[in-house]
Amino acid sequence: MSTLYEITGQYLELFKMMESADNLEMKVITDTLDGMDGELEEKADGYAKIMAELDAEAVKFENEADRLAARAEQLHNRSKVLKDRLKAAMILCNRKKLKTDFYSFAICKNGGVAPMEVDEVAVPDDYMKKIPDMSKIREALTEGKVLPFATLKERGEHLRIK
Repeated sequence: MSTLYEITGQYLELFKMMESADNLEMKVITDTLDGMDGELEEKADGYAKIMAELDAEAVKFENEADRLAARAEQLHNRSKVLKDRLKAAMILCNRKKLKTDFYSFAICKNGGVAPMEVDEVAVPDDYMKKIPDMSKIREALTEGKVLPFATLKERGEHLRIK
């Protein structure tokens, strides 16, 4: 059985031959194409079966990854609870620092920028960003309006297997 690469090459070669073929050659070419159809369909079936197996295997791995991620999150949450309890105990005992044989503990201010609370309704325009309304632009373009700042692009293609 030919590989998909070989089948594709044979199709391309026959299509090139069709451009300059007379009636007799055309009959031979179409007969050859008809014979190759079954081979391509058989190869496509094989590909689809392998893709289905690979997709099923990928779903198994994704499910296992989800399970492990949930378990990791549980462990992180337990660790955070313990850390919060220790911090609360240090605060209650008025101890900003502790030192043991294995670890040093200190209650410190958080780094980075200071958190903010903003009333978004009261913010003046000078402090606001303007962003384009993409759905309104798309609607105008699909209605046939010409907008100098936007155009609709062609959709891509994909292979659907049922």
